[in-house]
Amino acid sequence: MKIKRVIVMLTAALTLSGLCLGASAQGAKSARTMEVQVYFLKEGDSADPDKNPWNLQPVARRVSAGAPLRPTIEALLKGPTAQERGQGLGALDVNGIYIVKVAVKGGTAYASFAHRKGTSWLGDLTPATFGDAVERTMKQFPNVRRTVICVDGVTNYGDESGDPDKPCPRF
Repeated sequence: MKIKRVIVMLTAALTLSGLCLGASAQGAKSARTMEVQVYFLKEGDSADPDKNPWNLQPVARRVSAGAPLRPTIEALLKGPTAQERGQGLGALDVNGIYIVKVAVKGGTAYASFAHRKGTSWLGDLTPATFGDAVERTMKQFPNVRRTVICVDGVTNYGDESGDPDKPCPRF
């Protein structure tokens, strides 16, 4: 009889401690995320066309705090939620664009993207809008002072001047 009581008490104690451990693990998991900003197009004219010609507006997202740059860029590429679209926010032209590599070295954030085969920009201004949104998104991090953005292996991906391509630096 006493052994049964001891077993029941031990089982109850282990169950409760497991529940407590599970709750603390969930708390630790949520503590490993951070709020970041991603930038989407907003319908209408920009309040400051000189500093924000595309009327890009910040929207909050939660990402892993351990290495936040890549998931932040992924959130940017994913676009606004249905609710945010209802508030006049629009997605960037990311037609077939995917992340090749991102890194931060010596205060510079690097992001390399590529178009999937058979895709390209939808309009003349979309490369500039895309670059501005990526730059604003990357510069929010305190260790980023400068940005380098590459698309399809070049840094002058939106340049229509006819100048030679400027290759993406190694990073």
